[in-house]
Formats: sequence, structure tokens, C-alpha cells
Amino acid sequence: MTNKFADHLPLYRSEDIFARAGMMIPRNTQFGMLVNIAALVAPLIALMKSRIVSGRVLGVDDTSVRLQDLALPGKIRTARFWLYPGREDHPYNVFDFTESRGRDGPAGFLKDFHGHAVVDAYRQLQGSSGRRLPAMRPRQKAF
Repeated sequence: MTNKFADHLPLYRSEDIFARAGMMIPRNTQFGMLVNIAALVAPLIALMKSRIVSGRVLGVDDTSVRLQDLALPGKIRTARFWLYPGREDHPYNVFDFTESRGRDGPAGFLKDFHGHAVVDAYRQLQGSSGRRLPAMRPRQKAF
């Protein structure tokens, strides 16, 4: 876990590190461990998300990541991680992954959010809730 998420090492490098220490932990075993851990922390992530969307103001930003598409062998396409930062009362960030930059990703995450989202000027975020305020200050979007 530390190698993958704190040190940002790919699994093949962790495999080499473990091998040097005399432990044979192949990548597919490490991947299985990550899948099991993801299932265990799912309730925690749901709680974090519910607290993030319970506020009146929420920041939203995205960053591109490279996605290897198994349907297109040898091809890489662009996917997105969406950042929803916390506040003082819950000082953590929640990330959501989508395979595109379409509005369905943020709209799904924000379906229970009823405040104002501080966003960049990216068009897909506009109107993702289906309603608008008559007048909004720059960089704010009502959901």
C-alpha cells in the first residue's frame, strides 16, 4: 500500500523491491491485494463522500491520466480523476475516476449536493445538475 499510494511506485517496481528482500510477491498477487483492500475501505469512502457533499460550498477540479484501453491493444487514451477537496471539519480529499471528461461523472458524484461548486470554466460542468441560478459570481456553479 505504501509503495503504491504514498511512494507512487508501479507494481512491477514493488515486485522487484520485494524480490531483493527475498519475498516473491508477483504483480497479480499485489493487484489482488489492492482489489481486496478497495472492498474493505468502500464504506469509509462512502462516508467521506457523504461528508464532502453535505457542505454548502464544494471545490471541483479534474486532472488527466493515461488509461490503457484493453479494447484497443497498444493504445492509450485520456481518462480523468476528479478532485473534491475537503474542509476544516473533514480535512481529506475524495477522488472520483471517470473514463471521459463528460458531465455524467461529476453529475453522478454531485447528485446529492445542493450547494455551490467552485469550478473552472470547463463547459461540461455547466448545467450538470439541470438547473441554474439567474446570477452567479465567477467561478461558482449551483448544483
